[in-house]
Amino acid sequence: MMTSKCSTSASIRKPPIEGDRSFTGFRAAIQSAGLIPPDYIEPGRFHRFPGANKSAGNDAGWCLLFDDGIGGAFGDWSTGLWEKWQARKPADEAERREWVAKIHKARQESERQRQKARAAAAKESIRVWNTAEPASPDHPYLVTKGIQPHGARIERGRLVIPARNAAGDIRSLQRIDKLGSKRFETGGAINGNFYLIGQPDELIIVAEGFATAASIHEATGHAVAVAFNAGNLRSVAQAILKTLPEVQIIIAADDDRSTDGNPGIAKATEAAQSVAGKIAEPGQPGDFNDLAKAQGLEAVAKAIEQARWAVSKRVRMTRPLEEIMPEPIRWLWPNRIARGKLTLIAGDPKLGKSLLTADLTARITAGHSWPVDGTTPPRGSVIFASAEDDAADTIRPRLEAARADISRVHILETVADADPETLEIRERMFNLKRDIQRLDDELHDLGDVVAVIIDPVTAYLGGTNSHTNSDVRELLAPLSKLAGKHGVAVIAVSHLNKGGSTNALYRVSGSLAFTATARGCWLVVKDQDDDTRRLLLPSGSNIAPDIGGLAYRINTKQTSVGEMAVIEWEPDMVEVDASEALQPDSEERTERHEAADWLRDLLWDGRMTAGEVQKAAKSAGFAWRTVQRARKVAGVETKREGFGKGATYFWDLRATKP
Repeated sequence: MMTSKCSTSASIRKPPIEGDRSFTGFRAAIQSAGLIPPDYIEPGRFHRFPGANKSAGNDAGWCLLFDDGIGGAFGDWSTGLWEKWQARKPADEAERREWVAKIHKARQESERQRQKARAAAAKESIRVWNTAEPASPDHPYLVTKGIQPHGARIERGRLVIPARNAAGDIRSLQRIDKLGSKRFETGGAINGNFYLIGQPDELIIVAEGFATAASIHEATGHAVAVAFNAGNLRSVAQAILKTLPEVQIIIAADDDRSTDGNPGIAKATEAAQSVAGKIAEPGQPGDFNDLAKAQGLEAVAKAIEQARWAVSKRVRMTRPLEEIMPEPIRWLWPNRIARGKLTLIAGDPKLGKSLLTADLTARITAGHSWPVDGTTPPRGSVIFASAEDDAADTIRPRLEAARADISRVHILETVADADPETLEIRERMFNLKRDIQRLDDELHDLGDVVAVIIDPVTAYLGGTNSHTNSDVRELLAPLSKLAGKHGVAVIAVSHLNKGGSTNALYRVSGSLAFTATARGCWLVVKDQDDDTRRLLLPSGSNIAPDIGGLAYRINTKQTSVGEMAVIEWEPDMVEVDASEALQPDSEERTERHEAADWLRDLLWDGRMTAGEVQKAAKSAGFAWRTVQRARKVAGVETKREGFGKGATYFWDLRATKP
């Protein structure tokens, strides 16, 4: 069991298995990163210590030396530092995989400890803020700075300034004593959090310190966000712009001309450039509060009015194509699945899509050749996310039946967050809206991943409306970028909707943005002439020619836990067009029942207004009267909210969901 604090008691000192040399090397690696580790680092124990350039009360630095002493990890939460360390290269592939697994656990433990520390700091900050009294204008610090309290409070004689996120939640706080000494709540999150003075209008100014922000607000009347330090200017500006996309942002810089590189101006410039904003400078050493005391509030207002665009010259929007060197597409499966791209596989339930992804995983991890063309995939690891199957009784036996190298398969488990109230670690489902950075970290740690499989992709949207093009594009863009960064093939599995269209691209469930973002889209359909035969057909690609589809059947294979289904591929390609395969069979359902199936698919994720349903029906090619009649067949209930002209009618499937 790892603990969050280190102990230096002589009674527990045990040398690492490989001796003090590894211990010394680990400490040296930490020191070379600008950190001061504990005098003794106990193997297998999670240690906390001050972050870079932090006081003794800080514990943002951390390290974990593995039990065997030949590897470890360390970092600094205050700077985002994360490093892994090895005393020597792994002796063989088995030891390398063991080391990778330990690195993975170290990152998880680091994240759990950080979340717990942040939750504890947030809870304490809220308690302090709720019990503190409103600050009086005669507080010595306010008098010295010549500013008003602007909502600050007093706790034990010190000013208290809360750091809130864009949603208004208190995540930490800053205490300022009468002499101006400042200190943050230990373990609190500052990055991206701020304190807002005034009410936002068309312009928001972002400044470093509270006194600086107060002076600017008093001079201009505009809302000013306190970022607390130069390093947080960019994160705060971006958080504000995301919440208020139409607002203009000015970054008020501190002029640190006496410090090499003038970090105040440099960080402010970076922040302004990141939000296409302006930068204002005090025109003298110091900050805008110093300017106010030296020349008055009129000088502050004038300096803000003279803010300039952060980019001093026009930036070209174009780039000559001759400057861009051509690169070949890297294929996982030639002309079918590309590395660094998003590929979509869609089909109706019970057609073997999960068996298909198991077969792909087996070929990638074990190096089995691809069906039909006989090429061999680049061998590597696969990250496997499945919301519908259990890892122990389904996924592993299925992969073993498919002859996968299970040592290269990594199941995407739940994500751990700390409850802000109880400080307990809570597990939640991974989602693409919040956890792309965590997936990025995982890909970096594992190092040899060539594919990420997400089955089904709609289970990992994190509340994003799967039928809204703009929301889906915004969600998938970072995923596509991540695929390109690491050169991995992202294979997303989806379902088909029940619409009447035979155009394959319009039959994928949810927004058209799914198929538009994917570089390749494949459909799994049942052969209309043979109920036991499945077809994997291309339905669209802008990076490869149409080389035809494939066919497979589902057989069974005896495993250690009983019979498991496996895919048996046919040796030849099939020449069936995807749109042709989607044509209704001779026992075509009535239009009303088709509309009912479509309604169930549309409303599966949640209720919609009648107007939204009508608009979606028109896009899907259904007559509104047919959809209204299909409502009862689908088991959809309607509910009115409000009265008179302001009433809104909702269509809701939830009451009839299994």
